[in-house]
Amino acid sequence: HVADVDLTAGLVPVLDRLTESSTPVYCVEGRSLAERTVSQAAAERYREVRSGETGVAASAPELLEALA
Repeated sequence: HVADVDLTAGLVPVLDRLTESSTPVYCVEGRSLAERTVSQAAAERYREVRSGETGVAASAPELLEALA
């Protein structure tokens, strides 16, 4: 689960591992991507995670629906 984190350069290795995983990744978003982006590299990796085969992006109210 990735929950509305600031996208910093330190997250790039973590996000890289998530894109390689076959385990579902649930991205819970409370703020816009623009508000959370500190590093463009991290933002690009995050986009790959949330739009990849295992990614599910949802705002907090939509999370239960996305998990059903």
